[in-house]
Amino acid sequence: FVIINQGFVLDTNNAEESFKILSTIENQAIVDTIYSQLIHVLIEQTRYELALDHLLKYQSSLKTSNIKMQAFVQLHLGEVYYYTAHYDSAAPHLESCCQLYKVLTDSSSLANAFNMLGSVYSFKGDYVKSAENRFKALSLYEQLGDSSQVNLVKLDLGNNFYDQEDFNKAVEIYSSSLEYFQRVGDSVNIAG
Repeated sequence: FVIINQGFVLDTNNAEESFKILSTIENQAIVDTIYSQLIHVLIEQTRYELALDHLLKYQSSLKTSNIKMQAFVQLHLGEVYYYTAHYDSAAPHLESCCQLYKVLTDSSSLANAFNMLGSVYSFKGDYVKSAENRFKALSLYEQLGDSSQVNLVKLDLGNNFYDQEDFNKAVEIYSSSLEYFQRVGDSVNIAG
């Protein structure tokens, strides 16, 4: 697979070659954009080993002043480790990502990272930490007025309480989000 952007052609199968090509570009904003697109494509295609290789190579070249891309790399390292069931590796990257998004005051990305961290802790069986992170995500999404994400996080929270066998709390939360999904006609999450 080849990505073409800004006149550059990158082979997604060869992180080393892509890294060499990108290192010749002087405009860091262009490099960041191309690398962001490359990582998104690889993750979307579930090519996690290649995404991990690209992320690690890119991480080694990042300047410490580029906090936005550091957060991006940490988020996606956490995401790749999460998708490959390496939860112990995912958690520290997502924790780091959350700290960076706090510095950047990027509430939407921070909420996304907290929710993913909640998923990681859920798979690790730490439902308390999972719920803590999901409640943080919920609060941020409520502040942002993102009703869809609020209710998706509520579904995740419902799952948390169900896994802890707190069925009354799970039903309460599920019912709250069900009302929203019925109102907007989201049959996928109604059935979920």
